[in-house]
Amino acid sequence: MAVGGMSLGLEMAINAAGLDVSGKNNPRWKGGLIFKSCEICKTEYSVKLVNNKSRFCSLSCVGKYQKNRSKISPEKLKRTEKSCEVCGATYSVPTAHEKRHYCCSRECSYKRRSQNTKGEQNPSWSGGLSRFPYPWNFREISNNVIKRDGFKCQNPYCSGNDLRMTAHHINYDKQDCRLENLICVCSSCNSKANFGRHVWMDFYQSIMASRAKKDGGGWQVEEF
Repeated sequence: MAVGGMSLGLEMAINAAGLDVSGKNNPRWKGGLIFKSCEICKTEYSVKLVNNKSRFCSLSCVGKYQKNRSKISPEKLKRTEKSCEVCGATYSVPTAHEKRHYCCSRECSYKRRSQNTKGEQNPSWSGGLSRFPYPWNFREISNNVIKRDGFKCQNPYCSGNDLRMTAHHINYDKQDCRLENLICVCSSCNSKANFGRHVWMDFYQSIMASRAKKDGGGWQVEEF
């Protein structure tokens, strides 16, 4: 193709070495286009050879195929029968999802999850310490800890979006109100510490140990 007597080089692609790299001469050539017939509307369309498994000419036809497929009777789909781990009822699931299903219903699934995360089986289990009440004067103790830490969350990775400060028990024992076991954190960070407790315990203990070393050590024990 030429415009104003000048060739635009659209028919042939010449590289810096003066070689023709158009079409099949291009090292990245993948076979060009092939023509196929859409399984839904029977329209002929073209795709690259690398997409030779294409079955539909458009997203609209893909949607029609999926809509029609959902109407296929369960008998024509591969399914496997299983026994519910909670109530024992027999139910069927797609064979492809066989290893992902344990219960026949959402209600049974909730019961199974509750049983598997109860007590010592819960990854956040800390010996039942959370069931004990706070000391009668914990409000006063908490205010002193928050004041000691400058009314600022001591988690260095805190987002700073929560301005509500709390006193967090590092070892999760509500009765252990030693000052070295209490640290000021925002309400958001306090909630996060309820998951993966062993990790957070080591994290805050290391912070307190670093502070004690920096301050020359020596924490007073809070009497109550």
